[in-house]
Amino acid sequence: LEAYSGDCKKVRYTYGDSKSPTIGFTTEESIKSLPRMVAVKASVGIPLKRREGQVVWDSEGPIQLSAGHAVLKVPASAIADPARTRLFFVDDGDYNLYRFVHPLYGRNARWRGNRRKRRTSRNTSARTASTPWT
Repeated sequence: LEAYSGDCKKVRYTYGDSKSPTIGFTTEESIKSLPRMVAVKASVGIPLKRREGQVVWDSEGPIQLSAGHAVLKVPASAIADPARTRLFFVDDGDYNLYRFVHPLYGRNARWRGNRRKRRTSRNTSARTASTPWT
């Protein structure tokens, strides 16, 4: 049984485009390498577990970072659909030290928030116009 203390380091990653198929990593500058990982693509939705899809890329070893950054060339199939692809560590123990931040994280939340603001402002103006006592 291993015990870990401290906080997990966030590892943000981004996908390049189809002309430049890459995965970029950003984390704290003090981190020199990241453990072996795989990209898993699901046929429907985003995979929640490593075995819920097909492995489309394997780092085949630790990823060396320079000042907390790295960019790796990958097969285009590994980044073809970010909404259905996710990175996972091969060793589950690595999740005690690191947490992935998916490239689409927060994108839908921002969109819902903007939509909510538009809906609220439309509803507010409609109520104000139709309220007889104001």
